[in-house]
Amino acid sequence: MKREYRSVLVWIFTGALLIAGCESEKNDGMVEENIRIYSNAWDEIANKGNLLVFDSAFAPAVVYDNVTTHLQGVDAVRKYFSEYVTGFSNRDFKVLEIYGQGDHVIKRWSFTGTHTGDFAGIKPTGKRITVEGVTIARMVNGKITEERDYADDLGLMQKLGVIPPM
Repeated sequence: MKREYRSVLVWIFTGALLIAGCESEKNDGMVEENIRIYSNAWDEIANKGNLLVFDSAFAPAVVYDNVTTHLQGVDAVRKYFSEYVTGFSNRDFKVLEIYGQGDHVIKRWSFTGTHTGDFAGIKPTGKRITVEGVTIARMVNGKITEERDYADDLGLMQKLGVIPPM
């Protein structure tokens, strides 16, 4: 009887390990796909100026937050980032590090550009700027549903000459 009981336990334990391993591989594949979709979307938007990507890569009710801004809806988020596309030429957006876990993607990034167009109500200064930040994003069914940006906005305004250095 003990032998049969041990045999059943071994089979249950083995089955649990196999299921957990398959689920882990499934999650790893989902994370990798989210990272691919997310990285491609921001390359298209920031480097190529392709604002149509918002329609395919973002959920209609996407939420975007940073220290000073709260936006809801893909149209509001597209309008916000269109300021970067039209306000800066020679854009170079780089993902310096990117990680994923579950439905979250975390990236550390760098944005460089020359301020040659209106940006957030600021007339062109001709200044070349670089700003770095970290974004935490959530993805559901291959769509970006939330983004939280942490960047040096004060430093950006100082580099543009809007706010004096401290």
